[in-house]
Amino acid sequence: MTTADGASLWDREWVFTWLQPHTVDPVTRVDPTDPLLRHAHCDGSASPWTGVPGDLATHTLSSRIPAGAVVCMTTAWGLHTGMPPSAIDLVGLPSRLPVPGTRTFYMEVPAGEVETVDGVRCTSRLRTAFDLARLAPLDVAAQALTDLRSHCSPAEFDTFVNLHARSRHAARARRLSSLVLRPTSSGSR
Repeated sequence: MTTADGASLWDREWVFTWLQPHTVDPVTRVDPTDPLLRHAHCDGSASPWTGVPGDLATHTLSSRIPAGAVVCMTTAWGLHTGMPPSAIDLVGLPSRLPVPGTRTFYMEVPAGEVETVDGVRCTSRLRTAFDLARLAPLDVAAQALTDLRSHCSPAEFDTFVNLHARSRHAARARRLSSLVLRPTSSGSR
């Protein structure tokens, strides 16, 4: 193909400009009144003010929890520690149907192990640490037990584990707590 002046199109630099790397300017300011951002939390973006994903903020979290359900696992731990949760974990759903956008756990949680934090019903700190110790990935479980040290003694956690000794993977929680909650003697690893 040639142009009107007889030159080949391939000789023109502008033909290949789309192949040139382009720089993208980062977002440095967000106007909260912009109507396009009204539902920005739907894509998992974080609030520029708190850093918490918009769909996990407590005011919207409580609206996403079905009646009768209780927040558990990493979501409950996030509420107890003030850290933004990575997902919405639920237990105690009235039906066995999963709730879109959540992880559902099927386990019994006695009413005495449920409390309200920031208007959201969740498992107690001790129950949440127990569930994480027995069901969560090892790094998450160990971190939860490490954080629990400032809120309860190893004996309290052991008593709780003994009360729930028949729960699935309770032995894992017991073993992990013996490694994480026990003070190390000087000179040992």
